[in-house]
Amino acid sequence: MIEKAIAQHYAPVSDAAGRPTYPGLLLFKMLLAGIWHGGLSDEAVEDMANSNLHVMRCLGLYLEDDVPDHLVLSRFRT
Repeated sequence: MIEKAIAQHYAPVSDAAGRPTYPGLLLFKMLLAGIWHGGLSDEAVEDMANSNLHVMRCLGLYLEDDVPDHLVLSRFRT
């Protein structure tokens, strides 16, 4: 249900540089994780998603997966 609501406002499209696209639900979960951990900055959320196995599990990421960087989170938020 949440994915459908996100899809109405966010459609991931790769850019000219060929950077990977990320599902809207993943980006939404990352923003929630930042809020739940005391209002972290986008950079801190990126670091946490790269280093905390519990957060990775909640986000549905594996060790070999690419984590969206802070610029992707910032663009998604706006």
